[in-house]
Amino acid sequence: MVTVFLTCYNHEKYIEQAVESCLHQNTRFEYEVIVEDDASSDRSQEILSGLASRYPERLKVVLNQENRKNVNAYHAISKSRGKYIACLDGDDFWCDDDRLQRDVDFLEEHPEYYAVCNGICVVDEEGSPIPQEEIAEQNIRFWEFSEDVFYREDFEQWKMPGQIGAMTFRNFFLEKEHDYSICYKAHSIVGDRTDVLISVLHNPIAVRKKIVSCYRFVRNSSAGNFMSMYRERGLIAEDYRMMCKFEQFAKEEFDTPIRLEQVKKDRYIAAVCTWMKHPSRETAKQVREIRKWSRQPIRYTCYWWKIVWTKTIQWKIRHTDARVDL
Repeated sequence: MVTVFLTCYNHEKYIEQAVESCLHQNTRFEYEVIVEDDASSDRSQEILSGLASRYPERLKVVLNQENRKNVNAYHAISKSRGKYIACLDGDDFWCDDDRLQRDVDFLEEHPEYYAVCNGICVVDEEGSPIPQEEIAEQNIRFWEFSEDVFYREDFEQWKMPGQIGAMTFRNFFLEKEHDYSICYKAHSIVGDRTDVLISVLHNPIAVRKKIVSCYRFVRNSSAGNFMSMYRERGLIAEDYRMMCKFEQFAKEEFDTPIRLEQVKKDRYIAAVCTWMKHPSRETAKQVREIRKWSRQPIRYTCYWWKIVWTKTIQWKIRHTDARVDL
């Protein structure tokens, strides 16, 4: 009935807890757990091999020898057999043993929704809840959504219905109508937004507040989780490229327009401002890459001048930092 899909990369400290939290679900149906390890260099593969021998009927482990991030994940999850899919990152864990049964019951009763997303708790490296004031200070609230239903229009504002570890969606890989290689072609490491996009292109997503999953916020910049990699690599240009890919995918595969132009402009503003504050080859490259992907070089050059002029006045003369509108 359900395929639970976990991704792992250098999560030796957390992966056993993540897998065990998935295997201990109370369900009236059968489900499989697939763990895809992306060529970890620590003891993750050794730990996963041990878990696979302990749970041979429930757990399938895919050990990759080459790190290819979303490509490896796509090839593993595309073979899933479940009617529904629930995902989890290897450094997170579920904290509700009934969440799968409850999600499946809901989706079986409500075909008008393509997915259901629940609430999460943000925890630190040791699994202890992080205070709300620190969550706000670290700006790690991008998954919060206040409404009960998430629509395509919400996606166009770059919102998320929640965090992927708390979401259960219908298995679109069982369909043969569309090409879902967008799952790895859109972005090298980001996959959750692609799942949300595909879901809302079918039907809305139901949003519920009950906490079912713990999202681990790792402060260590050398850690292998998304937040640390985002900070280290500076992925503004990749974000912009992903948005362009999303618009193209929605139009070609679903004949449905996804309008992300304002969000794309905001990314360009962020890239230019980052370059102004921290001029370097890398920050300049981010600006050039976005201009190239826009396919509107003249317009984006005009945007560049407006951003530089406006921000220079704000920072040097007015000593403010107000929003720039393009």
